[in-house]
Amino acid sequence: MSEWIAETINLIFPGLVIAVFTSILTVHLAIRRFHKEKWWEKKQEFYSKLLDAIHHLKNYAAEHYEDQIIHDHLNDEKRAELTADWKKFSREFSRLSDLASFHLSKKAVEILSKYQKDKEAARNNEDLFAWIESDLIAATKCLDALKIEAKRDLKIK
Repeated sequence: MSEWIAETINLIFPGLVIAVFTSILTVHLAIRRFHKEKWWEKKQEFYSKLLDAIHHLKNYAAEHYEDQIIHDHLNDEKRAELTADWKKFSREFSRLSDLASFHLSKKAVEILSKYQKDKEAARNNEDLFAWIESDLIAATKCLDALKIEAKRDLKIK
């Protein structure tokens, strides 16, 4: 009888060890994949919020640029709406750019840094039209560069 038990153990034990090892490895890989997917989702959401904020800042500059070219383009209601959006998305952009180094690629952080420097340089223009135009150019360049970097960073074609 003990010979039968020994043979059974010799047959079952290697399969049991392989099954346990395979199960542990499978669970480990599944958890790893889950974390990678979650991180990708968070990064994608962060890029989306950031691009949205920059889009609204660009829209603000574009509307004011057009208003400078076509005087009385903006009525008071539209101007108030744009200003409220600008305040909201400026705060959002500031918050997101503070957190960018945690979520985004090094290249994306460099793009944001250049945008902030360009905005600051635009603000130093004494001519209001030149300020608005420089701000619009900075926002447009940042938005274009950040879209390209987001696709590369997120591995989207």
